[in-house]
Formats: sequence, C-alpha cells, structure tokens
Amino acid sequence: MHILLFGASRNIGYAVAQRLLAKGHICTFLLRRPEAMESDASMTTYIKDGKAKIIHGDGLVEADPRDGEIDYIFFGIGGEPSLSLLKGAVITPHDLTSRSMGYS
Repeated sequence: MHILLFGASRNIGYAVAQRLLAKGHICTFLLRRPEAMESDASMTTYIKDGKAKIIHGDGLVEADPRDGEIDYIFFGIGGEPSLSLLKGAVITPHDLTSRSMGYS
C-alpha cells in the first residue's frame, strides 16, 4: 500500500509511520520541517530504499499536497497547544483540521 501521511514527524503519527514502513508499505510524508525525518537514523534506510518519500510543505497550504496514486491517508496534524487558566489547553489555530482539509 501507498500511504500519504500528514503530521507524522513525531508522536503518534511517527509511531504509525514506523509501523507501516516495517510492514513494507510505501509512505509519503508532507512535512513542514523535513529535517526531522531526514536526520532520523531509523528513517534514512527507508528513504534510501525508496520506501519513504518526503515532501516539504504545509497541510494548511492547499497547493502543497501533490497529486499521486495513494491508497490511504493518515491525518495526524496537530497544533502547538498553550495553556489558559480559563480555557485549559488551547490549540492554535482552533480550526486546524478544517483548514487543512480546505474547509475554512
């Protein structure tokens, strides 16, 4: 399978990517900071073997995701949370998922 992953440079998305690659799937990553994966020793083998492809981009920029043949999409984009005494954990922008999918 070929999977396009948004938000997979760390945390849950990263763990999902590692598992998919270990099972032999091909993964394409849309990353704001590609150096996070390019400097990762466990990812360099997959990149060299053509099992992992990195696209520098932003899920909030409509033109960044490229056309291509994919079987599944993993969406794990997260914002930078801040803490507020009145609101608790606040993710900025509050409509991150909607904006990433073109619904704003």
